[in-house]
Amino acid sequence: MKDEGFHHNRIRDPVHGFIHFSPLEESLIDSKEFQRLRNIRQLAMTNLVYPGAMHTRFEHSLGVMELASRAFDLLTYKNKPLIERSLDEVGLTILQGKQILRFAALLHDIGHLPFSHAAENVLPKGKKHEDVSIAIIENCFRNWLDGELFKGASDLIVQLLKKEAIPPLRLLKQLLSGQLDCDRMDYLLRDSLHCGVGYGNFDYARLLETLTVYEAPEGGLDLAVDRGGVHALEALILARYFMFSQVYCHRTRRIYDIYLEHYMHSRYLGLFEDLTKVLDYDDISLQADLRREDKPKEENQWAARILGRVNHSVVFETNDHADAKQVRTVHQIFK
Repeated sequence: MKDEGFHHNRIRDPVHGFIHFSPLEESLIDSKEFQRLRNIRQLAMTNLVYPGAMHTRFEHSLGVMELASRAFDLLTYKNKPLIERSLDEVGLTILQGKQILRFAALLHDIGHLPFSHAAENVLPKGKKHEDVSIAIIENCFRNWLDGELFKGASDLIVQLLKKEAIPPLRLLKQLLSGQLDCDRMDYLLRDSLHCGVGYGNFDYARLLETLTVYEAPEGGLDLAVDRGGVHALEALILARYFMFSQVYCHRTRRIYDIYLEHYMHSRYLGLFEDLTKVLDYDDISLQADLRREDKPKEENQWAARILGRVNHSVVFETNDHADAKQVRTVHQIFK
């Protein structure tokens, strides 16, 4: 493994100030596969409701790498012997563990389809964007990662993107995807900033400072929070709740997701049996397709509604905690 350090290059970020990366990481960032994320909006068509929501998966992925790296450094400072022993079970040093985490953070969203989550209904049954990310790593980056880092590095990065990781890698996995992961921290802060709302703000600096680890009964390490960080953790949970209720599940925002799902299902279903074909598409290519089909015909109504911003009116709305009776009412109205 080449020890190039982690702070040779830096770029400005509106959320974290500076994001630092090594020349090796810069090589991945400059790849056409990663640069495609500049054209994948983080929040799909949320800009139709919150005009500032034009940020992309590109800066989010960089932000997750920065946050995960800060969290790992703080945890290592407080719990170095435990983390060293856990990583040693898979033959990793602290330096290698950090680099694996950083590359996994960079690559965790590389498999997103145009307009992010709303388009996932056209993937093969049971597949999500995480599966696409893994396929891209295995087909496009495996040889490069194993050559530039160390043999088997790509397999370990894939482990961190799977639903469950082996016990020695559980801590790294939880930093990337868990109940208080760096992915969640970054998207709440970033989405809140660009939407112009305050719902996603919480004291993430305090939360990072109070992260710790404990030995899990089944082996490996689990991520935890010191007593002094409980309020910061509660603020994260509330921030997520408010962002979902006020932004992500905003009724007008959701209806455009539904239009996009219908459009994608009618035009792109079956196109991605080879998951790496996703790399040929982004928001720009999809918008070009929408414009070509922006006609008032019934079969093209989804394109016309999206581009003309002609959304259905709300005829019934539940509260944030719909009970069984309200759900039945919704289904009846929908039919």
